[in-house]
Amino acid sequence: MSEVVKTAVSQYGRLDVMVNNAGIFTGLATIVDESEENSDKTIAVNLKGVWIGSKLAITQFFQQEVNSNSRGSVVNIASIGGLVGLVQEPGYCASKGGIRYSRNISVASSCLSSNGRRIQWCRSIKEDR
Repeated sequence: MSEVVKTAVSQYGRLDVMVNNAGIFTGLATIVDESEENSDKTIAVNLKGVWIGSKLAITQFFQQEVNSNSRGSVVNIASIGGLVGLVQEPGYCASKGGIRYSRNISVASSCLSSNGRRIQWCRSIKEDR
């Protein structure tokens, strides 16, 4: 994923948005029948992939100038399965539910002052509503 960020910056001079929309499906199985290997693989791609993409993008955002009051945005896409749960997709639902609660990762990209310095305190997500 670091090559994707490097390529975007090389071709366009900056990174304005990172959309984390990866996901894999390893088959239908209940929590009793799903293998730990499939669950680990699903979480590695679906949840850790979002974490890595966010980390790389935000690192780049901190290195670039403000453009239209922004250094860049992170969009993390999950699934309805992360909200309601699906009986035969426990690993998938856990990974997508984790994405739903990863909003605090991308909030870090907005925790910069307008002059580009990191600020010491950033409002919580609840205060932004």
